[in-house]
Amino acid sequence: MQQERAIKSFDAECEVLSNIRHRNLVKIISSCTNRDFKALILEYMANGSLEKLLYSHNYSLDILQRLNIMIDVASGLDYLHHGYSRAVVHCDLKPSNVLLDSGMTAHVSDLGIAKLLGEEDSMAQTKTLATVGYMAPEYGSEGIVSTRGDVYSFGILLMETFTRKKPTDEMFREGMSLKDYVQKALPDSVAKLVDERLLSEESHLLSKIKCLTSIFTLAMDCVIEFPEQRTYITEVLATLKNIRTRYLADTTDDVRNASFPAMCQQNPRLLRSAQSNISSIDQNALLALKSHITYDPNNFLATNWSTKTSVCSWIGVYYLSNNRFTGQIPSGFGSFANLEVLVLDKNRLSGIIPPSICNVSTLRSLSLRENALRGNIAEVIGRLANLETLDLYDNPLSGPIPMSAFNMSSLMTMKLGRNRVNGSLPDDICQNLPNLTWFFIGPNEIVGKIPNGLWKCKKLVQFIVGYNKLTGSIPKVLANLTQLEELQLDSNYLTGEIPEELGSLYKLKKLTLTNNPLKGSIPRSLANCTMLIKNGLTGTIPAYIGEFSSLERLYLWGNELRGNIPISIGNASRLTLLQLSRNAFSGPVPSSLGNLRQLQRLNLGRNNLTNLSFISSMANCKKLISFQLGFNQFNNILPASIGNLSASLQVLHLKSCKIKGSIPGEIGNLSSLTKLTMADNELTGPVPTTIGRLKKLQDILRVNLSSNSLSGQLPLSIGNLKVIAMLELSNNNFSEYGLEGIVSTRGDVYSFGILLMETLTRKKPTDEMFGEGMSLKDYVNKALPDSVATIVDKHLLSEEEHPSAKIKCISSIFTLAMDCVVEFPEKRPDMTEVLATLRNIRTRYLADKDPQLPRSGGHSR
Repeated sequence: MQQERAIKSFDAECEVLSNIRHRNLVKIISSCTNRDFKALILEYMANGSLEKLLYSHNYSLDILQRLNIMIDVASGLDYLHHGYSRAVVHCDLKPSNVLLDSGMTAHVSDLGIAKLLGEEDSMAQTKTLATVGYMAPEYGSEGIVSTRGDVYSFGILLMETFTRKKPTDEMFREGMSLKDYVQKALPDSVAKLVDERLLSEESHLLSKIKCLTSIFTLAMDCVIEFPEQRTYITEVLATLKNIRTRYLADTTDDVRNASFPAMCQQNPRLLRSAQSNISSIDQNALLALKSHITYDPNNFLATNWSTKTSVCSWIGVYYLSNNRFTGQIPSGFGSFANLEVLVLDKNRLSGIIPPSICNVSTLRSLSLRENALRGNIAEVIGRLANLETLDLYDNPLSGPIPMSAFNMSSLMTMKLGRNRVNGSLPDDICQNLPNLTWFFIGPNEIVGKIPNGLWKCKKLVQFIVGYNKLTGSIPKVLANLTQLEELQLDSNYLTGEIPEELGSLYKLKKLTLTNNPLKGSIPRSLANCTMLIKNGLTGTIPAYIGEFSSLERLYLWGNELRGNIPISIGNASRLTLLQLSRNAFSGPVPSSLGNLRQLQRLNLGRNNLTNLSFISSMANCKKLISFQLGFNQFNNILPASIGNLSASLQVLHLKSCKIKGSIPGEIGNLSSLTKLTMADNELTGPVPTTIGRLKKLQDILRVNLSSNSLSGQLPLSIGNLKVIAMLELSNNNFSEYGLEGIVSTRGDVYSFGILLMETLTRKKPTDEMFGEGMSLKDYVNKALPDSVATIVDKHLLSEEEHPSAKIKCISSIFTLAMDCVVEFPEKRPDMTEVLATLRNIRTRYLADKDPQLPRSGGHSR
């Protein structure tokens, strides 16, 4: 089975590497294969892995080098996710899989467990484990791989690269992780967590801190628990580029003198003219662009763009995005005669947006997103009367949005997010924007109120203004936006209550209001929403929450909610996620939660809840994969019905719940568990032997039973947990071998017994066949005394000579092995007795083969 997996891994890597070409992905030169040996011959990387350099005592990477490496890695991932014919998920991103060539350009390697997603798939499931510490929560707990999982791994890689601390470092215990370590330091204590060598020189210290803070903030965005809330790697890449540009601007006089690694990926974005015969005026405009580009990593401008050939044959003329051009947009661009679409996004263009672009009256789409453009948006933008899409997302643009931008009657999409735009929105914002459909201006520095005139944008589908400085209340007139599907007002300074009138928005699916000082409760009228994200709530969850028949995800963590969780919540039958942690709920948990048959994730942690009897009702939630109750006041025993929870359950978190009594043996039924935490309770008695059943998927990663009053001997069946990364049993009353630093010779005897069994059966104790409660020990015991021939290595009985003598000898050896692995150490023989018995077995075997040999005494070799 292991060989079969290795072959599949090899074939997967061959398939991916043989079809991709990118400067930030390792290049395959050739391959060597035969029946017993398979190898890929890869391009030599003179500087080895990032891991080697990062932890070297003789070499130190500076901030810019690390940042360039991370940009290279993000570029490679961006190609895997979006540039290949099918999305490729790397699945195992870590420092040892980032290789550096002689020029310090980074190459992503080791695609052995990569997954190719189908054309219409955004995720897939796998049983293959990535590296602990780097893999996303949904990967480890659900086997779900997606491009967002790679983003999570990249976030951890970012943290490690700039802290020089592995996620598996010894310091990350007792509930602390690398992610927590970084989060705790943001935003004011970054200097304390960063690799000290990065700040050893005092030059540009403030600029370095500013840069590092931005990097760690981005990393935290990558490692959000829920995948759908993580950013895309394309956005991560653009943000890193901007961070680098700003850092260089802060520390050097001329950003253009910096040497940046190239990126060869081209996205199918167009610079398109309405006429097939491009005029000489258009040619001059393009040549003006060429003259303003100071860095062209693909080198096609210098070698191909000339007056000697037709503009239509110029390489790259239709693909001007994502080329990492450095330079400025020339004012000559305003001379295009019939240009309809101008897309220069995802480059490194700086300077201002030349006002002359606004002279191109035929322009329908202008996309300059993800560059380093500065200055204000020119007031003359309003001249673009035919413009339908204005996308300036992710540039350090500043100043207010020009009033003329709100007079472009053809405009459908306005994306100005991730800039430094300030000022306020006009109250009559939609007076001349009848076609506005998508409006994205967060995050920025917009102040003032949400315009009352917004209701006139009758076609508005998405209104996203989160992470600004808006004040006042949420206007009731928003209820007139009947096409609205998504309303994001999070992280502003909005006050008052959520208007009841929003309930008339029958198409509204996502409402995000977190990080606003809003008060009151959730209006009953919002029953059509599929996702509610809200904090700042006080009081109780209203009983009518059960009327929210369309609700699929309810995020109410970190509020000031009190009282009981209403019984009626069990009527919200479509709920797949219920997140109520970090409130002040009290009383028993309603058993009606068992009615939520679609529920996959339940988190009631950090409340004051009591009584665990509701657990029996949760057996109805067959899709449950994460069950978190930690930090409550249950103050009673864990019922045996815990074993009736979903067979798919992968995370069980019961830390600090004041649970008493023993761990029920039925917990062994939860065969899919990958994380079990029951630390800091009042548990007593032995650890049940059934815990050894938790091995079916070979996914046991974390077991924490520390700080209880558990006693007795650690069951030998715990050895069945084949892939256990962390077993925490400290602060208990165990007396068995190894748990208090006490080593015993009888422990070696046990190991020797297992070794005897493996030697004669040719089966490892971790063999795939040993699942469902069966171990190597059980396998041998079941065959004794009459079926030994069925379990022994077949090579031992392949010859017909002396079959009876062989069976007799092997039976004696297995009988001795079973004596060695008796559960209680004091009942095992000592090694002297084992040795004497083995010698006797050998003497008898030789005598049975050759009756002429004496039956007494040893037989020397």
